[in-house]
Amino acid sequence: MKYPTLSIITVTKNRSKLLYIALTSLMGQCLPGDEIIVVDASTDDTPAVVAHLAKKLPIVYVRYLKKGYPAFYNKAARRAKGDILVFFDDDCKASPAFLSRIRQAHRKHPNAVIQGLTHSVPRGNLYVDIMGDHYNNWLATMSLSKNTLKTFDSKNASIPRALFWKYGGLSPRMHRGSEDIELGLRLRRAGVTIYLDRSIVASHHERTTLHGFLFQHRRFAASEGYLDKILPPSERLGVIPPKKLLLHIRSFFRREVNFIQHGKWKEAIGHVLLYIALACIRIWGYARHR
Repeated sequence: MKYPTLSIITVTKNRSKLLYIALTSLMGQCLPGDEIIVVDASTDDTPAVVAHLAKKLPIVYVRYLKKGYPAFYNKAARRAKGDILVFFDDDCKASPAFLSRIRQAHRKHPNAVIQGLTHSVPRGNLYVDIMGDHYNNWLATMSLSKNTLKTFDSKNASIPRALFWKYGGLSPRMHRGSEDIELGLRLRRAGVTIYLDRSIVASHHERTTLHGFLFQHRRFAASEGYLDKILPPSERLGVIPPKKLLLHIRSFFRREVNFIQHGKWKEAIGHVLLYIALACIRIWGYARHR
C-alpha cells in the first residue's frame, strides 16, 4: 500500500487557545494531499484563529451548528478526501512524528482502526492525574491479545474513510456521547481489528478544576448509561466494569498511600472525598440515562 493521504478531523467549540496549540502541533507534518478539517460551532475568536493558521496549514473550515458529536464528525467525513480519517481533539497536542506514525500504521494494517496513545496534561494537577489513571485503566480494560482493543477512543484514533462509511459512520442516536465506543464495538462485531499503536502519541489537556472534572465524569456516565441501553446484553459494561473498578481502586490506594507517606493529610482527606463525589456522580449519571 502506498503511503495514504490523511484527513485530520478536529471538532471545536469556544476553545480557540487550545485549538491553536492543537493545530500548530501539526505544522511540518502534513504531506501533499493531506487536509485538516476544522468543524466549528464557536462564538469566540475561533474563525480568526483558523483563518490565520490556514495560511500555513491545509485547513478546510466548516461552520456547523447542529447538536451532537456524531453529526459533527459525519459532516467532516462527508467533506473529507483523504484515504484515512484521523480523529484529533481540539484540546490535544501532537507529538513530532504523529502523522508519519499514523501513515506507517495504516500501511501495515490497511483495513483496521488504529488507536494512538494519549497522555494527560498538565501533570501535577490532581484532577489531571486521576484522568490519566482512568485513561490507562480504560486501555487495560479494553485490551485484547496482540495489541488489539475491543473499541477505540476518538481523541487520537484513525480509520480508513471507506471503512468508516462501509459501516455507517457514527450513529446519530449517540448524540449524548460514547459515539466512538459504539462505533468501535460495531466494527469489531463485524470483524474489523482495532490496533493499539503506542508510538502514535498525543497530549490531551484535561479539565483542571473541580467543576470541570465532575461535569466531565457526569457526561461520561450519562453517555455510558445510554450506550448500555442500546447494546446487546453480552456487550454491556455496567456502571464500571469489574476489571476497571479493580484498577481504579488500585490507582486510588496508590495515590492515597503516597499522600499519607508524605504527611499530606489535607490532600489525603480531599482525595477520599473527591472519589466519594465521583462515585455518586457516575452512579447517578449512569442510572439516570439507563
